[in-house]
Order: sequence, then structure tokens, then C-alpha cells
Amino acid sequence: LGLGYGLRQIIETQARHGAPVETISVSGGAGAHPLAQQLLADATGMPVELTECEEPVLLGSAMLGAVAAGAFPDLSSAMPKMSRVKNLASPEAAFRKVHDVRYEAFLALQNAARAIRSNTRS
Repeated sequence: LGLGYGLRQIIETQARHGAPVETISVSGGAGAHPLAQQLLADATGMPVELTECEEPVLLGSAMLGAVAAGAFPDLSSAMPKMSRVKNLASPEAAFRKVHDVRYEAFLALQNAARAIRSNTRS
């Protein structure tokens, strides 16, 4: 769950700086497992979608090529036409409170680790 809480921290930081996220997209690897998707959804409080394409780097290159060739005016137009969602995991409301408490503990431990590193440098 530490990875999920780390992702939640990144998403919250992005939102505070004007780059909000509504859905987390994963493709391949461990993220393709339904349990991993559900854990990420619960830890972040956001839906997690698995893309249908198993080669997202190649698909991204194809999208860039399609835009460069004039098939689409921009990536925002190409992406929904050239990719599809295979699975969607939504956060379970019943687990929200426990994850909020654990996330606060995660942040507190990060702060404690920073303080320890700071004190050992002096």
C-alpha cells in the first residue's frame, strides 16, 4: 500500500499545482492484476483503469505519428480514438476511512524520516 499512498501524495501535489487527475491509468506489469488495481484505487481514492493495449509505449508512438500525419489535430483527439479501457477498478467506500488514517500515518513517517536525516547531517 506504500506505493498507493506515494501515488496519492503525488496526485494531491499535482492538484495543488494546477494539474488535477481524475482517473489513474495503468498498463501491463503488476498493474494489470485486478488486485493491484483495486489496492491502488482504494489507497488513492480514485478509479484505476487498465488499458487494453499491452504495449503503451508503441501505442503512444503510433498516436504521435497519427497526429504528425494529420489524421488527428492533436493528442487529445487521438487518444480516445486509438485506445480503450479493458477494466476499471473503483475505490471501495467502506475502506475509505482506514486508508485515510493510514495515509496520514504514511505522511507522518515521511516527516519523521526527514527529521532524522536532517539531524544526522548536523
